[in-house]
Amino acid sequence: TAQRLQRAELSRAVTPEQWVGGRLAWATLAAAGASASMSLLACSPLVAACVGGALGLLVPQVALRDAIQRRELRIQRELPTYLDVLTLAVESGCSLVAAGAIATDKAQDGPLRRAFERFLAELRGGRSRADALQSLDEWVALPAMTSLVGALLQAERTGARLGDVLRAQSTQRTNERFARAE
Repeated sequence: TAQRLQRAELSRAVTPEQWVGGRLAWATLAAAGASASMSLLACSPLVAACVGGALGLLVPQVALRDAIQRRELRIQRELPTYLDVLTLAVESGCSLVAAGAIATDKAQDGPLRRAFERFLAELRGGRSRADALQSLDEWVALPAMTSLVGALLQAERTGARLGDVLRAQSTQRTNERFARAE
């Protein structure tokens, strides 16, 4: 539950315990409402309460799943453009941190921007680049980000040019985006 709340960017607003309690409250309210409404229609209140309770448990889970899917889709849609801006900044002489700041300043508010803002804040707070990148990967939790972080860490270890790595990642993410669109 904690991971799913984090993936939906709700982990700061709701604890897993609050989430479970809220689901139980929804189930109770839905069961009571269904029972009361069905008793007016001369149906079995017990059956209506069971159906209402089941729906009350299911609706918050469906809403959470949908929120996760919307976030992941938005990240997948914005990542190629974000990588293009990072690549341009790095190839023009900026460090990865400065390029990240430039890309973050130019990006619209969304889950990817917030993830990179968190990455930059961790770097400014004294975390190593490798640890901050790993944290970014865990926060976003998508295969495309795992691939990007792995490539950046590999480039850092081997001394490869970041511009080339970012260009390859950008091209790959763009191709994936077009394949999904097709």
